[in-house]
Amino acid sequence: MTNFIEGLISFDFPNGFVVDKLDGTDFYSKNFKTLQLMKSVDFVAFNPDTAELWLLEVTDYRSSTDNPTDGVNELPQKVVSSLACLMAMRANSKLEKELKFAEDAIVRIRLKENQSKIKLRVVLHLEQSELPFNQSSVSKKRSPRFSRDPKSYHDLLKKKLKPIDPYPIFSTVAKPRGVPWKATFLESKVKSDTQDSD
Repeated sequence: MTNFIEGLISFDFPNGFVVDKLDGTDFYSKNFKTLQLMKSVDFVAFNPDTAELWLLEVTDYRSSTDNPTDGVNELPQKVVSSLACLMAMRANSKLEKELKFAEDAIVRIRLKENQSKIKLRVVLHLEQSELPFNQSSVSKKRSPRFSRDPKSYHDLLKKKLKPIDPYPIFSTVAKPRGVPWKATFLESKVKSDTQDSD
């Protein structure tokens, strides 16, 4: 298993997956980020055995007063920017490990005999407050925390991302909805590791 942490959420990716935090790469921080309006998803992960390239964005609104819909609306731009970053990294990075990662992600994924193309998969992992959505607070400068029915987010994702992934996934720790990795809240993982060591 390969472990990555984003905020207060831990992600354990299966063996065989090649994963990187795109905005943590040297190429992104020193080169690609200088382009205006360019943002990346949190993780790029690919599985050579299934020819799937996963773009994972993680947002945690459990203690935020921001509108979770903003994260959904920003995702298409992040997805497109991330794919462009991988192409540019493959062509221009000066680091061997980045060149290999980008090449593996966009070129060297081994297709199975019954597959004719690489699959792009987009996942929004969004944790939100358990407090109900407060419509009257949306226009206020600092609105109280609110949440919405997950189906509304999923429908919005499908509408916005159809040209890239017709079946994007809206995922949470409690309801992973078929993603191939395991997500846990960091505080829960610490408790579990402590119990295992007893």
